[in-house]
Amino acid sequence: MMKPKMFIIQGFTTMKLSKLALSLIAISGTGYASLSMAAGGIEVLRVIDENQTGAATSCLIMNQGMDNPDNTPKVLASYIKVLNKSTNKTEEPEALINDRSLCLSGLQFGTQYQVTLKEGLKAANNTRLPKDVSVDFTTIDHQPTVNFLPGNIISRASAEKKVALESVNMDKFRVSLYRMSSSDLASYTSRATDSLDDRWDTINYIMSHGKFLGTKQYDAGGKVNSRQITMVDLRDLGGSGDSGVYTLLVTSPDLVPCDSTGACLSELQDKYSALMVAKSVVISDIGLTTYQKNSGIDIAVRSIGTAKPLANAKATLINAANEVIATAMTGKDGYAHFSRDAITGKNSQEPVLLNVVRDGDFYSQDLRVSPLVIE
Repeated sequence: MMKPKMFIIQGFTTMKLSKLALSLIAISGTGYASLSMAAGGIEVLRVIDENQTGAATSCLIMNQGMDNPDNTPKVLASYIKVLNKSTNKTEEPEALINDRSLCLSGLQFGTQYQVTLKEGLKAANNTRLPKDVSVDFTTIDHQPTVNFLPGNIISRASAEKKVALESVNMDKFRVSLYRMSSSDLASYTSRATDSLDDRWDTINYIMSHGKFLGTKQYDAGGKVNSRQITMVDLRDLGGSGDSGVYTLLVTSPDLVPCDSTGACLSELQDKYSALMVAKSVVISDIGLTTYQKNSGIDIAVRSIGTAKPLANAKATLINAANEVIATAMTGKDGYAHFSRDAITGKNSQEPVLLNVVRDGDFYSQDLRVSPLVIE
């Protein structure tokens, strides 16, 4: 497998067309002249790759504009045949026209194709192809990427404390684990349910509130351009499985390994192009739902593992000064109530956290991330 030369930092599943004309592919036939003659003036000049992640997109660059109002998606589909030469099966990618570019989105990476433009296809000036024209090309390989799969809550009662990573064309990567402080939650905005997309905010978040637990290098392997799933066990990274908020950090093996000194975080600040993917993970069996009413808020507490109501759970509202505003205990139905007066404070008395504790388990909802709105 190829050695990764560049990395995607954010937005791994985005299918945006770039202008990275990364490869010019040879066109089948006896040359441009014969192709132009066969096409009656409509000529395919070259094929370029326009996408490196998600699904491959290749564009046929024509010698004239193809923006004809008659070329609707349905009409284009009837005039374009796409043959996957590896499987000898036809595919139906989405066809898009932008001036002289006729782009096919939804192809497979690293694959040989033959595209046939059929007789009758119109150019912008209403010129029509007098007969079929075929073009052969090979799509580029998928750019090396790695990202976390959705979901960031792990049940405390679960025997497994694992998180799934999806990678393409990544031989190796390193994963490090940090436990985030729960004693000073009011002093910063929790990112327990955040996507951690902002590089600088995430680094500062880990530096200011994280405790390094451990790190491990993983070998993803797999076939070129195929998606590989790697299960990361938090216990392999020094995690005990206790309730709390954690941050997982993916970096390149070429980066200095993360440890308690924070050297890897400093290097990530200095090397913006270096691979960095982060994910917040919460370990808890407490599932919390809030309901806003004119009279205040009701909360429902259930077990994540069994979905049953959790009685005798202590819920606490904390203000911006890290003081307790009010407390409530859940009943047999798992419900508790806070009055309107308890949640309408301003400035330092404004509630910023809703903490729930039961039998050593803990869950905290940051109201600055998910604010309470009174109807």
